[in-house]
This record gives sequence, C-alpha cells and structure tokens, in this order.
Amino acid sequence: MDLVRRENETLHIGEDWRRAYTIVDDVSLHNASTVCKVRTKQGKVLCDAETSVSGQTIYVTIPKDSTLSIDKAYKKAQYDVFLILEERTYKLIMGEITIIHDVSMH
Repeated sequence: MDLVRRENETLHIGEDWRRAYTIVDDVSLHNASTVCKVRTKQGKVLCDAETSVSGQTIYVTIPKDSTLSIDKAYKKAQYDVFLILEERTYKLIMGEITIIHDVSMH
C-alpha cells in the first residue's frame, strides 16, 4: 500500500459529500481507523469528515451542516484521506476540492 490516488472533487455547500473507497490489497482493515480533513492551501482546517471502515471499504462523509461553516472566501481547498493501521499511517487519497457556495449551481 504505497500508492496515493489523486482525485479532484467538488464540494457543494449545504449538501452531504459522501465517498467510499475499497482497498483491494491483501491487507486486513480489522481495527483500522481513518481520517479525512479539508484544508486551505496554507493548512487551515475547514472541516473534518466523518469516517468509518466496514470490511475492505472506507466510508467518508462530510455532513451538510459541517459544510455550512466554510467561509465564502474559500473557493478551492485540499483534502486527504489517511488510513491508520496498527502503528503505521498511510495516505490513500488526496486532491484539490472545489467549493461551490452558490446553491443555484448545485
């Protein structure tokens, strides 16, 4: 597990953002945990995602209520998804996230 997948995404303010990532490597995710954060390019955390692991799939959700606290000044940010397994941390997914504040563009 040494490959970081790069995925650019769009986050619509006021809507839930959900993704599921399935690990196909021969590794057990039993007792694994995950973290996902959306940050500015300067490193300021804009919001934390809720994450869970079921079987070989990692579920990431940013609830709509969490998106509402993102300042309208931010139109672009970065996100990453980390897997914490035993004593090691792996970056699985990263990318730029475009933030759409205007509800008419949903």
